[in-house]
Amino acid sequence: MKMIISTVVILFFFQQNQPPVVKITMPKSGDALSVGAPLRYSISVSDKEDGDTKYEEINTNEILLTVKLNGAKAGDRSVLHAMMTSNCMNCHAFTTKLIGPSFQEISEKKSNAAELSKHVKLGSTGVWGQIVMPSHPELDDDEIGKMVEWILKFKTQQNTQYYLGKEGAVKLANAGAVTLTASYLDHNKTLGEDVVAVQVK
Repeated sequence: MKMIISTVVILFFFQQNQPPVVKITMPKSGDALSVGAPLRYSISVSDKEDGDTKYEEINTNEILLTVKLNGAKAGDRSVLHAMMTSNCMNCHAFTTKLIGPSFQEISEKKSNAAELSKHVKLGSTGVWGQIVMPSHPELDDDEIGKMVEWILKFKTQQNTQYYLGKEGAVKLANAGAVTLTASYLDHNKTLGEDVVAVQVK
């Protein structure tokens, strides 16, 4: 009897934690594009618990596209997804200013990890003009440390671009092999990914 119950529990747990199915529907692997031409992309996500993009059940701001040129090294996507599920993206973008400075601007002007970690944890005022940085007591020190490390390394990712959303366009100024990785972290913290490689000439 105990064995039967255990088996049912294990099967239930497995069914409840299947990874999301992420698919880059455009472009296709092997596609060739011209330098300077827009690389249009489209991503679909289906998850047993969270829903499906075709029914507009997925928050598209939780879908990440990482674009790497010629084997460039990207930052840890798991850390970035943690930042996305926190409220980081409400105030910060990758390369453009929102309410707060972009990750690029922070990485270019700051280098003190301990100071940045303190600002994330406790909040701050007057560091970037009159902008108020809210506190994040829900994040532990290890989580904050990984996020700050990712931000400080952003300036070194010269041939990597990041985009949020299920569709859009990327402009590539240089020729080479381009790898697109779409990823989605479901609300059970399970990651799904899809990878497509194209050539820009």
